[in-house]
Amino acid sequence: MGLPSIDENRVLASFLELVKIDSPTFAEQAIAATLEARLRAPGIAATNDLSGPHGGGNVIGRAPDTRADPAFGEPICLCAHMDTVQPGLGVKPVVEDGIVRSDGTTILGADNKQAIAAILEAIQTVFASGRSHRPFDVLFTWGEEKGHLGAHSVDLGALRATSAYVFDAGDEIGTIIAETPTAASIVATFHGRAAHAGIEPERGISAIQAAALAISRMRLGRIDLDTTANVGLIEGGTVRNAVPERAVVQMETRSMRAEAFEEQVAAMTTACQEGAAAVGGTVDIETHVSYRGFRLTPDDPIVLTAADALRRAGYEARIGRTGGGSDANTLIPRGMRAVNLGTAMKDLHSVRENVRVSDIAGLARVIVALLIR
Repeated sequence: MGLPSIDENRVLASFLELVKIDSPTFAEQAIAATLEARLRAPGIAATNDLSGPHGGGNVIGRAPDTRADPAFGEPICLCAHMDTVQPGLGVKPVVEDGIVRSDGTTILGADNKQAIAAILEAIQTVFASGRSHRPFDVLFTWGEEKGHLGAHSVDLGALRATSAYVFDAGDEIGTIIAETPTAASIVATFHGRAAHAGIEPERGISAIQAAALAISRMRLGRIDLDTTANVGLIEGGTVRNAVPERAVVQMETRSMRAEAFEEQVAAMTTACQEGAAAVGGTVDIETHVSYRGFRLTPDDPIVLTAADALRRAGYEARIGRTGGGSDANTLIPRGMRAVNLGTAMKDLHSVRENVRVSDIAGLARVIVALLIR
């Protein structure tokens, strides 16, 4: 028996509704309330764990076992995140030639509301079909864009599932992300000494100069096939005519290889120390591992299940790797088997972000294939 058809107009309408709900990181309350209601409508028990700020939190859904097919075995979890990056307030979606984008003043929010819309559509389609389905939970997380905070905070005991399918990769549908890097944030605070820049600059120690010297000593961008590094934010000084006594540099590095990761963290740390010492200043360095990488084999059961669903949904399954992270990177170390799947989102984290309507429906079809035979 084939898969039931996806209502493309309905899933598009759902997606357009979702992207109009403001949900920047740490302000997911409105979309969480909407999604609780949307899950409950077809009979799923849904709760907000209130683990986030301002009454926000992870939305957890448990599908009833009424039509669950025990032949599928253990339940699975369908996972996507609710928060979006900035600029993401007041999104005005535009549909043209089968592509959805914003009006150009904000991001679209396809990351990750395309996946949310697809999950909701898949559930509605499966329940309406009356066919037996795999036992499943739903997890919509908060704070993913700031370090997978919802995935860190969720009580996994509230889920029946021991494996999660995360839909948060920008690769084409059909891609199974089997390798990701370990990532670290590095914050260096340079300390100098303030002085009047015109009267007695020789008494000052420029924290900005120390930061500049440090950055000039770093290898940045793509270090090798597996490793990247970036300086993302710089702030310092108080006024134009004062030698700045403080500067803060926020950096990151990622690598697929543990040895290369450690080497790059050490190299960036050393560069900061040398930059500070060169001008007679000091530096405080805070390093935080944002998430750990994972590597799945082609014969891993979760990969095989995903590949089977993709093929039955009409896609060619292929193994991929990515330099980005997802909730999968945080769920795996916590004991949940997880994999991240391609969604075909384009130009993520920019005002050019877009997604094809056919890919919203296509992702929903893949999720239906995960849930029914």
